[in-house]
Amino acid sequence: MPFVVLILAFVIMFFLLEFCLYYYTFGRSKHRESDDFDVPSGAQYSQFKCAIRQNVARVLSFESEPVETVSHDGLKLAGRYYNNGSPGRLVIFFHGYRSSAVRDGNGIMSLCHDNGYDLLVVDQRAHGKSEGRTITFGIKEREDCRRWVEFAVDKFGEDIKIVIAGLSMGAATVLMASDSLQPQVKGIMADCGFSAPRDILQSTVRKMHLPVRLVYPLLKTSAVIFGRFDPDSFSAKTALKNATVPVLLIHGEADRVVPCKMSRECGEICASESTVLSVPEAGHGMSYYYKRDEYTTLTCSFLEQNFK
Repeated sequence: MPFVVLILAFVIMFFLLEFCLYYYTFGRSKHRESDDFDVPSGAQYSQFKCAIRQNVARVLSFESEPVETVSHDGLKLAGRYYNNGSPGRLVIFFHGYRSSAVRDGNGIMSLCHDNGYDLLVVDQRAHGKSEGRTITFGIKEREDCRRWVEFAVDKFGEDIKIVIAGLSMGAATVLMASDSLQPQVKGIMADCGFSAPRDILQSTVRKMHLPVRLVYPLLKTSAVIFGRFDPDSFSAKTALKNATVPVLLIHGEADRVVPCKMSRECGEICASESTVLSVPEAGHGMSYYYKRDEYTTLTCSFLEQNFK
């Protein structure tokens, strides 16, 4: 009997550990609207603190309309549409891990507003006003990306031209959707995206000075048991081998969250035309602020070329 109790206690402790790992890593975002004004600490960010907060306030003043669609697995997905006077040309933007479109996308939102590109920004599943309890690092989000494209085609007509864009996990999301896009999608813009869920999870474990060979299998098992997905099942690198539209990859060389080399790896493996802009000294998601003119010129040129 004591042996049975010991085994039972071990099983309970194992599943408790697995749930804690799942909740901490993959559980629903607790990001609040007030968090959009928060700027990470450190010199990479503090020098742009005023500019970021001013830009966040500015984009929050833009007129928009709420929109909704339903994911392939039945979740309500929420977003906002900005009519910037460019019918037939639309950018769809996807934010990053436990963040929001305003926090991650205030740069591209300003860019689209100032240059007249219509914009649809979405709340990724398990974020904001979208339903869901599990963040899957692009595995299921890539299907949501395709669903938002279908939504746009239904709303604006089959002649719509679309560029899908994202930052961080949002960049990985659009890259992971690159292998089977609808014909209305003409290009992909990915800012500081990771090459695979496995890659970024293992990279993060290393930065925490934990043993990857021990911790990553536990993380993966927690995702399978409680999140019903396998982080090893797909990646941006896998999708890009079959990409058919031009891809613009942007990454800060001083990114301490997602290594810049991941975008280079994606560019090297991409089957379609790809361009990589690496920005010296820029931290995670900060390329727009470090090289705003170059970022804007390259992005607008990419959009114009692919909206023709």
